[in-house]
Amino acid sequence: MRAPRHGLFLPAIGLTHKEADVMNLPVTKGEHPTPADPVRYEAAIASAWRELPPVNDARALRGEILQTLDRLARYATRSLDLSRANLRHLSRLVSLVRPEDIVANGGLLGASNTWYAERLGVQPDTMTTIFRALRRAGLIIPHNPTNNHRRTARRGHDASWAGRGYTLKPLLVRLPALSAEARRLEQDAVIVRAKMFEVGALIRQMRAQLAAVPNDVLEQRLAETSAAIRNAGPFPASQEASDLLTRAFSLSIEVERHLDNRSTDTHCPDLSLGQSGKNSGPHITAEQQDTVLVSALQEGGSGEVRAPSGRNAGDGEMSCGVTIAEARHLFPAVTLFIPPSGDHESLVVASSRLADALRINPRLLGRSFEVMGIARTMWSLFLVCERTARGDIRATPAAYFNGMVARAATGALDLDRSIWGIRKAIADTRAGH
Repeated sequence: MRAPRHGLFLPAIGLTHKEADVMNLPVTKGEHPTPADPVRYEAAIASAWRELPPVNDARALRGEILQTLDRLARYATRSLDLSRANLRHLSRLVSLVRPEDIVANGGLLGASNTWYAERLGVQPDTMTTIFRALRRAGLIIPHNPTNNHRRTARRGHDASWAGRGYTLKPLLVRLPALSAEARRLEQDAVIVRAKMFEVGALIRQMRAQLAAVPNDVLEQRLAETSAAIRNAGPFPASQEASDLLTRAFSLSIEVERHLDNRSTDTHCPDLSLGQSGKNSGPHITAEQQDTVLVSALQEGGSGEVRAPSGRNAGDGEMSCGVTIAEARHLFPAVTLFIPPSGDHESLVVASSRLADALRINPRLLGRSFEVMGIARTMWSLFLVCERTARGDIRATPAAYFNGMVARAATGALDLDRSIWGIRKAIADTRAGH
């Protein structure tokens, strides 16, 4: 009984050139046969199958296969040259195979079109199209084929299946690469979602600011930016989401400069509304940020840098004035995950990498981006990682972070207070208390 162990990365046997490019895997014509060359491809799969290590938990293996296929279907990849519907059909076919059979022989799809059609909710003729698409993608290969393509299956006295049809061996051989691709797609989707939440929050803030202090030029640019966001749709490509966020953030800086200029001539109310769902505290000007951080340093903060006078995505949303440069002093456990700069792109990538390391579900991470925004999500993850490293969290990091998100949704999370507490603890330690 051989099947891939969880996390084991096997050679990219059977990957198409397009799929290999997406996964950044090397493919050469003589080394990795593709489904377009069925004879060599099937021989390569058979050879790779014999080299797979044994697996101890057949049910867990099938669960990993189903999870991978569901992720691929959810995030609409075309790297496999397979539609989302056919990925879902394949997932259903896998669920119809006993875990023990998957481990023993790769699983045999040997029933009739009618039998499978009833369980997939399609017409019998459609099954021929489905099998053809799966075979073209190289995720199934024929097993003991006949000229008329008839499929039969029977179970012997030793409980093993025998017959003719299709085997799932290619799916198992390629599972590590497919799992990696599925995780990448899910992570990209979370990052795009975070960026679009941040864009929406910036747009709402600018509308409120310009409603109170109008400016025809800025209002026109805001309308154009809003139109570009609508045209992008709810699920834009990663680069398009980055461009929209950069555009909105740059415009928000100009709007705030407009407010600052007006405030020098006449009293202007505090219109920096922050993001929906955030406990962002009072509005902080550049001068206030400096004062807050200088005070923190006097009480035993990082002692290295002060908050920048310019606005920054990573530094301007926390009333405690914490900065990227201060992070490695406050959170030594997250040194490898501290972003190189405080721009939105760096913050969301750092958050995604750390969440993955802490085994936090991407959907929970997406929920946090929605509730707290990008910057506060990153600082919350830093806090979780540091407390985990110190042994202060009895539950899993994911469970603890889920509680933080839940409290943030009700306005009960005081992240700034927690960071002030860390600063005080460092100050007390340095003072020898």
